Amino acid sequence: MSLANSKFVIDGSRRKAFLKALGSAVFGAVGFWMTGTSGTSRHPTWEIHALGWFVVVAMAANLVSAMLASVQPNRLVIDSTGFRVKRCFRSECSYRWEDIDRLWVFQSKASRTVRFVVWTYTPESGLVTPVRRGRDYDGWLPAAWTLSVDEVAAELSAAKTRALSQG
Repeated sequence: MSLANSKFVIDGSRRKAFLKALGSAVFGAVGFWMTGTSGTSRHPTWEIHALGWFVVVAMAANLVSAMLASVQPNRLVIDSTGFRVKRCFRSECSYRWEDIDRLWVFQSKASRTVRFVVWTYTPESGLVTPVRRGRDYDGWLPAAWTLSVDEVAAELSAAKTRALSQG
């Protein structure tokens, strides 16, 4: 099969966006509840109210993000030249296989559930920055796809291998 005209499309998951919205609404409600409670011997009222309002604002932003992602989900298009990512209401970003050195699934040290596909650039690409802000990778994909993070990484790696072996 020639990869020249074929492409593989992975859409963002509306179900995951809905779950994110639901979680944000629940935590936002808890934050709102905190704004009306009185203090304790360890924490004065103003601290609890400030924390409550912080939670409300953060969860409202997260809720808006999740609602937008359910209206226009992210889209990942993989083809013989590389891959393109269209994020919710943002411009499309393109990445060429020749510029990608390594792809893998990154797992946060703080949480086993925080996992996403990351990559490093080849030195020849000219895209490698001397400071990666403490990270071991140059780029990353958002995690809320209709496929699992491992399946997305496998599709990207397989397409990269096929494309570079043909060209």
